[in-house]
Amino acid sequence: GVRRGRGRLGHLPRRGRAGAGPARPGDPLARRARHTLKLNADSQIAGFDVGAEVQRTGKRFDRANEAVPLKAYTLLNLSVKKQLSADWQWLARVDNLTNRDYETAKDYATGGRQFYVGLRWQPAQ
Repeated sequence: GVRRGRGRLGHLPRRGRAGAGPARPGDPLARRARHTLKLNADSQIAGFDVGAEVQRTGKRFDRANEAVPLKAYTLLNLSVKKQLSADWQWLARVDNLTNRDYETAKDYATGGRQFYVGLRWQPAQ
């Protein structure tokens, strides 16, 4: 089958100081990890477009003054698509396959494992 892939590695420089108190110029941005990684792989198998995505977000802080830490986390997402006709496509996706508990903001829970199934209509030109 046809294989194609893409990926991106991100890094934000760390500035400022650790400790409580008000944020000052040079402190890291709130909820922004110093290290992030997002890898995607897509392929065609038996007429289906299948994809996998790994997202890694490093330790970060809920507030810019580095007083409230948020844990690092890794997510695995999978997707599949099938072209049914020139106009119609079937698609399915599972996000957070491993049902990882994580927070993007302090005390705000995420949805856990999520499933999506749908039909896409896009008229052929």
